[in-house]
Amino acid sequence: MAGTMIQLREDAIGVIQEHAIEAFPEECCGFLLGHVGEPKRVIEARRGKNIATEDRARRYVVDPLEMLHVDDDARTKGMDLIGIY
Repeated sequence: MAGTMIQLREDAIGVIQEHAIEAFPEECCGFLLGHVGEPKRVIEARRGKNIATEDRARRYVVDPLEMLHVDDDARTKGMDLIGIY
């Protein structure tokens, strides 16, 4: 079975890298917005907030309301929430 190709724009990769560097040694996580298709295309990477209260170096908890807001915002821009990093 073939895998799914995901294309990321250079600026989206930069956002993810900066987030990881700034969050270290804690976990970081964010949202990948773009277009579903073959291949999936990530247009924007958006940082997520870690709401974990313990062991943030090994744990990450996504705020469900933040995820809903990001999904709604993506749809108003004609995009989809296509992944989490």
